[in-house]
Amino acid sequence: MGELNTNIDDILLKSPLYNAHGSAFPHMDLKKLEAPQIRLQPLQPSSQVFESWHKECENLINLCNVHDQGPKQFDQWYTEKFMSSKPPGMIENVMLSPSRR
Repeated sequence: MGELNTNIDDILLKSPLYNAHGSAFPHMDLKKLEAPQIRLQPLQPSSQVFESWHKECENLINLCNVHDQGPKQFDQWYTEKFMSSKPPGMIENVMLSPSRR
């Protein structure tokens, strides 16, 4: 492990050091960076920001309600159209006795 440290030290000692701001940096002040003033748009009221979210949530709730009513509508249709023509024992799950001839 000591050998690795000496190799790193040798590499660092061979690398020249330079100052990115120039050789006179600590003694000379840097120029002040002039940045354009940032102007933000005024904030919208929260009712406007969340209006589309509220509409989307209402649409999802309506779609869920329609989806939940689908089986009820099918059961009602099935009872009215198909089961109404069947004998009473079949509807009530009672064992049907053979008819006499």
